[in-house]
Amino acid sequence: MLSILFIPSLGLSCELIISDDMINKDIIEINVAIMYDDKLGWGCGKLVFTEMLNDYEWTVGNKTYRFHTTPIYDKDVLKGKLNTDTFDVLLMPGGGVGDGQSLVKGLSYFTPRTKKWKEGINKFVEDGGGYSGYCGGTMIATEFLKDSGSLIGRVYDRGSLGFSEVKMYAGEGGQGFQNVGIGMYICDNHTPKNLDKVENMKKWELEESGIPLDMQILHDNAIFDDYLEDTCRVRWVGGAALIAPDNCKSETKACALYPEWEISDNESTRLHEWRFTGGFLGIIKGWFRCRKVILEYGKELPPKPFGIAMCSGDWKKTNSLVELNFSNKPGILTEIYPNSNEGRIVLNGLHPEYPVWFGGRIIETEDHEDNNLLEGLFRWEDRVPWDQTPEDEFTYTWWIVRRSIAWAAKLPDNALPPIYGPSQVCDFEKNKDTHEFTIEGNSEITSGLVTLDLYYRYSSDNKHWSDWTFYDTDDSITDGFCWDFDAPTGDGHYEFYSIRKVHSSSHTEIEKAPPGPDARVFVESE
Repeated sequence: MLSILFIPSLGLSCELIISDDMINKDIIEINVAIMYDDKLGWGCGKLVFTEMLNDYEWTVGNKTYRFHTTPIYDKDVLKGKLNTDTFDVLLMPGGGVGDGQSLVKGLSYFTPRTKKWKEGINKFVEDGGGYSGYCGGTMIATEFLKDSGSLIGRVYDRGSLGFSEVKMYAGEGGQGFQNVGIGMYICDNHTPKNLDKVENMKKWELEESGIPLDMQILHDNAIFDDYLEDTCRVRWVGGAALIAPDNCKSETKACALYPEWEISDNESTRLHEWRFTGGFLGIIKGWFRCRKVILEYGKELPPKPFGIAMCSGDWKKTNSLVELNFSNKPGILTEIYPNSNEGRIVLNGLHPEYPVWFGGRIIETEDHEDNNLLEGLFRWEDRVPWDQTPEDEFTYTWWIVRRSIAWAAKLPDNALPPIYGPSQVCDFEKNKDTHEFTIEGNSEITSGLVTLDLYYRYSSDNKHWSDWTFYDTDDSITDGFCWDFDAPTGDGHYEFYSIRKVHSSSHTEIEKAPPGPDARVFVESE
């Protein structure tokens, strides 16, 4: 359901069928339900997702798209408010939401309330709604590839929604209270934050658990097909690898693979297994420590009984490393539900909503008499400071989320949001038998006068290229961004990119050129 909002002169909104004569007055609104029920209280990216998506607009040719987000809770799902008449995509964050839902629903899987909740989400996907899950939000959509042998593994499996045929692989270690395994990568000790660059950034945007991984990008999917590099740095915080069984009825496609090097073999990123040795006395200590946290913060962080588990000590470091065996396995994967409605599913074992960093290494906490998960078992050292890298680390991978949501909402592949900046040239037919054809631009919407410049370069052999050359400026957003291109050098290969300029009374903001072409074409006239 992509609602087309038309604002007539009377200021009223109504739902219309899109037509060519009114296209310039339309906004195609993508309605996204974001699950907000934080069952564990240990934080999640729900606020970040809202910030990056809500009212984000972009124009592709003469169509304008806009995300609209709505928080949704268990009570809404139970009342049938999650449906394809109202929403296009359900976004399930990780952390206290995704993992929390998995654990709570896994413990209460036999109750009528939980069964009805699961049925509501499954029906949404079966009816053609999109689903975009992140870390724990992916885990609740899937089941383990193999029985982990732990109680918490069985709880996760029982909490699974079940609409996905993809399986999650969480490494070779344990997943439980006595042996955390992959969960070790969540238990950082919250090292001091560098706020020089980001005085107004909230704590949930600066968490330092997990690892920024250079994921291997596969380009034969719509989300990443306009991304030019072979790797992309994405934040990982203990999420699973994703395995599509050979007998899948659904259409699955891997989008990004974990690095070729093994996380648990790298001296900068490996961690030892820690085991809980505190016994009953350690749990009693955890109760008092949890109570202190509640009194200090004015609320449970996280709530009982998970807060007591997080606060209980003592944990002892073992000689065994956390074994993951993630190298070259999918970390981001798309799936199309196998019925005529073809609901689109994006499963992401990582956290592209969170910032990345460069350099550094993991230092494990000193093993003392009262180690606990709340205070963390490792920290990061020797990272490159936030303000010394050219990338905007805090929004570095937000484009992955935006394009994933747009794809799950069934937008055309060439209409997904831009990647490298606020604009790009849209993909189009790769071969032309005429020198004259139209090129469309894709640009984020912002306040001020926006213009789009088209640049091109030429090659006769697809090997030796001319310098980038300015072609023309489109300064009229009212009829969409496009250029009538006439192939000035004749037959041959052409590549293109766009530069957005935002003009105000005091200055002009100019987009940085992308690292390569946005689109390309071969011209061979008859």
